[in-house]
Amino acid sequence: MKRLACSLLCCLLLGGCVPRPEQQTSPAAPVNETRCAVWLSYLELRQMLGGRDAATFTAAATETLAALHDLGTTDLLLQVRPFGDAIYPSELFPPSAVASGTYNVPLSYDPLPILIDMAHGMGMKIHGWINPLRLATAEELATLPADAPLGRWLGTDVIRMVNGRGYLNPACPEAREMICDGVTELLRYDLDGIHLDDYFYPTTDPSFDESAYRAAGEVPLAAFRREQVSLLVSELYARVKETKPDVLFGISPAGNIQNDEEKLYADVIRWGSESGFVDYLMPQLYFGYAHETLPFSQALAEWKAICTDQTVALWAGLACYKAGQEDRYAGAGQNEWRTDSDILARQVGELLADKQVAGIALYRAGTVLSPEAGIQTEAVGKMTDTLRAAA
Repeated sequence: MKRLACSLLCCLLLGGCVPRPEQQTSPAAPVNETRCAVWLSYLELRQMLGGRDAATFTAAATETLAALHDLGTTDLLLQVRPFGDAIYPSELFPPSAVASGTYNVPLSYDPLPILIDMAHGMGMKIHGWINPLRLATAEELATLPADAPLGRWLGTDVIRMVNGRGYLNPACPEAREMICDGVTELLRYDLDGIHLDDYFYPTTDPSFDESAYRAAGEVPLAAFRREQVSLLVSELYARVKETKPDVLFGISPAGNIQNDEEKLYADVIRWGSESGFVDYLMPQLYFGYAHETLPFSQALAEWKAICTDQTVALWAGLACYKAGQEDRYAGAGQNEWRTDSDILARQVGELLADKQVAGIALYRAGTVLSPEAGIQTEAVGKMTDTLRAAA
């Protein structure tokens, strides 16, 4: 109730809120059958691309996507813009070092239509995964021309530096507009979805958006920041639906709802309970069953409780990379992933049997296809056996 009161106060003092859901385009119907997504991150793309020619890249991509298809993957979450840089030719964002090997140096070809056609040919849907706010390092950004779309904002409130990296400031309307324009640009391709990850505000430091916050008046900082992120999300949702109504728009927030709300300022409670923000939420439920403060089953129950709007589907992200590793934030359960090879298989089985869960997502392709030796190989093997048995 306290947070709701703060949000209402913020709305009144700012002179308006995120547009009412009924004023926005109706979302696409949520997924109604259990599906399996895999995140194909910049780490895998760097190995496949890395300045290689089109033929070499196509051969590597074919091998990777065919292996994911054999696993039963239905949706590919492809990281097309990891650091405010694009793996495709963009008029807004500089070429990615992930693609060419060097920041702001383009490839001689466009890998995105190759991946899209390949995924569709195998019967998989493909979602363009972007990190909306995170940019390149300060050193990389300094190489951009002053008249470049991002270069013109260096040294202003639109781009803020945190720990040597740039971030677009969601409290600046021009930053939100550029992110939306970037999605319009992406939707020129035959993508099935636009996907955001869990990076929103990069810091709780009040100085990050100090000017915009001061101009807002007597507003609690957390409520103000949640409002800025929700404005971005609602504007992105509206842009997607205006451009291609059948394209899905979803977000993969961090699995801890309290941290989302209070540290990243991502109002996932609102997004799950109101239409007009997302078609699906895909929380990163990267917890074991023995996690001391937020065990997997509890986290899943909390997300099911907040995804109450009938237009919002619930997916669940799983941490394949944790198998065999110490989970140092799990308290008494820190060694669970090192000793129990059944965690991922149990989680997949639980989710497949849950009618409120529309899909699962596996982070990430490299771990799924090439797990480290020992218990990780055993754990991923048991998980993939469970997936294939359910297919």
